Order: sequence, then C-alpha cells, then structure tokens
Amino acid sequence: MGRDRLHDRFSTWRSGVTAEERKISGIAALVLLVVSMLSFAALFGAFKIHVDEEFKEDLVNMAADRASFVLAEIERASDVATNIGSHRPRLHHLMFKVADGAAGKAESQEIGEILDRIVETGKITAAAVYDVRGTLIGARGKFVAKPAVAADLGGGTAPPCYGRKAMC
Repeated sequence: MGRDRLHDRFSTWRSGVTAEERKISGIAALVLLVVSMLSFAALFGAFKIHVDEEFKEDLVNMAADRASFVLAEIERASDVATNIGSHRPRLHHLMFKVADGAAGKAESQEIGEILDRIVETGKITAAAVYDVRGTLIGARGKFVAKPAVAADLGGGTAPPCYGRKAMC
C-alpha cells in the first residue's frame, strides 16, 4: 500500500468520512447558505415594504395634523379679530368717522392708542386697521415680512403688509 492510500484509509478510519461524503456535506452547506441568504433577502424586502408603507402613512398623518393645526390657528386668529372689533365700541365709532371721511389726526392718534392696548394684551403680536378702500389707518406691533401662511380673517380686502414701513 502506498503512503497516500494508507493516509486515506487512516483518515477514513479515524473520521469515518470519505472524500465523497465531504463533497456532499460541502454542497449541502452551500445550499443551506444560499437558502438562508435568499430567506434573508425576502424578509428584508418584506420589512422594507412594510416600513415604507408605515412611513407614507405617517407622512400623511403629519400633513393632516399640520393642516388641522393651521386651520385651528386661523380660526383662533379670526376669533381674536372678531373679539377685538366687537369689544371696542370706541374703535367702532372712530372707524365710522374714518369711513365718513370726518376723521382727522386726533382720531388717527386715538386709533393708534387703541391698537397699542390691543397689542399689549399679548393675544396678538401686531394689529393693523384699514378703511374700506384698503388704506392703512393705523398699525402697531411687528409683522412677519413674508409669512408662510396668509389668510383673510373676514375683514375684507385689506392688502398685506409687505413692504409697508408703518406696519412691518
């Protein structure tokens, strides 16, 4: 018997595994590895689809929440504007004078003082009063130069404050 043959017999006798059996075990391990990798890829793909759907749903919910928040703030601002107008009879009287064209500097100054008191309450950061023609009568506080959202609070056709030094 040759040395290689003796070595093969000794290794077979010692481990009980032939070369063909080792090949079969290696192929089985390779198949198991491939099946495991394919299973991982399938699970990863399913998880990614699930996460993407959840992400899209969360984005839709965030947009709806943001829209609800903006609408609630616009409603609150409209209520504040309505309350300001309805609880200030002197402001009403002065604005009727402005509408009739009978207002002078004293009335404009008094409107400014009323606006100062309105802003001092802290419910709003700025206030502006326009006549029916859209002419600025008085403004107090600090307005945002370029607001992200603008809404008519039911006051009509007053122009925005962009670029007006008296207001912004």
